[in-house]
Amino acid sequence: MTEQRAARHRGILTTLAVLVALWGILGLADRPNVPFSGLHFQDGNLISFISEDSPAEHAGILVGDRVLSVNGEPVFGRRDIDRMPRPRVGETQTLEIERDGERISLDLTQAGLPLLPALFSIIGFSFLTAGLWAYLEAPSPRTLLLCLTGIGLGLTISPGPYFSSYALRMASESLNTSLPLLGFACFLLFLLAFPRRKALVEKKIVFFLLLGPPIVLSIADLAFALIGSATMAGLESLVRLATGLLIMLYLILGLIAAAHSYVKASKAERSAWGLNIMLAGLALGILPILLVDLVVLALGIEFGGAEYSFIMLALVPISLALAAVKKEKLQPGDT
Repeated sequence: MTEQRAARHRGILTTLAVLVALWGILGLADRPNVPFSGLHFQDGNLISFISEDSPAEHAGILVGDRVLSVNGEPVFGRRDIDRMPRPRVGETQTLEIERDGERISLDLTQAGLPLLPALFSIIGFSFLTAGLWAYLEAPSPRTLLLCLTGIGLGLTISPGPYFSSYALRMASESLNTSLPLLGFACFLLFLLAFPRRKALVEKKIVFFLLLGPPIVLSIADLAFALIGSATMAGLESLVRLATGLLIMLYLILGLIAAAHSYVKASKAERSAWGLNIMLAGLALGILPILLVDLVVLALGIEFGGAEYSFIMLALVPISLALAAVKKEKLQPGDT
């Protein structure tokens, strides 16, 4: 990669990173106006999950209820709710619910967003800034992948600003789905190429297999948003399930690739190439979450602050960036 080409990429990537950061900041600034009901839908208007101590729980809504209307406006699918103007924090809505074949009316008062989801912005900023720093500090194909990972996952800073236009809201939602998916794909590609390119990366079909599904799923998600047919609710739920499974697949394969690189490297290479830094970051970022899941979910033991363990994920992009820069400055190139 020539210096001139690297400089051109620097300008483009820096601009994209700044735009993503501004998008996230605008969303964070709008956060006090974002309502929270605690309702989660599946298969159209079927309620699949209710957040604990949420307005929906306080209103008496149960999992398995179907929302038939909101303030008299009929609801046949989740997209019908999306099409409605955003309610104000503190606004009370009347929901007509179908439960066990009966119709009942319940009043739900929208609350403000809880603090916990906002802390995800720390992880988004970490990926964005660490990836950009690595590329600016040591531009190479590997750090380029890490930078693209950061730009994609940087959209997890926040959903962005609110648009009164439904079309713009759905375009924004599609953007918030597609770029993070591509970010996870670049995350896996980086770990397949770091610290040395694995044979699998040499096959061009691998890029299509990794980058193709996120594009297809994003297009499908946007199509469902624009069509908004209740008859397609089941297919839409299937696409969302596939999206979640794809993210998990990318993460698992990425961790396998990282472990493979560490095991195959010699003790001297682990130190020289920053693999010890990478391993420490992955362990400190992921193990607390796994331990919390084991203790809280499997053993049923609850303790204060357990829900904040995910913040440690911010260490993952920092460790990857430090390791990548160390390797590129020692031995730049694609070997």
